[in-house]
Amino acid sequence: MAVTRTAAFGPFLMVVLAWAALAAAVGTRARAFMVAAASTYAAFNMVGVIPALTEGGSQPVFLTSLAGNGLVLVALAIASARPERSAVTAKQGTG
Repeated sequence: MAVTRTAAFGPFLMVVLAWAALAAAVGTRARAFMVAAASTYAAFNMVGVIPALTEGGSQPVFLTSLAGNGLVLVALAIASARPERSAVTAKQGTG
């Protein structure tokens, strides 16, 4: 099994894209763009790993990538659909 140096770059890039998407201000074009970019990257990774199952016969690689990218997509969907709460709003709600 040959592993290239760029194999570790894929998950790192996914984390950077998802973090940037969730760190952007809610309701801005930057957040919409970053969520779209991270979601597209995760979806392409899910499709791109299919040869590991069909040609490589590596079910663990396929399932790990499918589960990891699926979790990223779910986290992005939940976080981007939830409105941001500021510290002031949180304080007013508890009082």
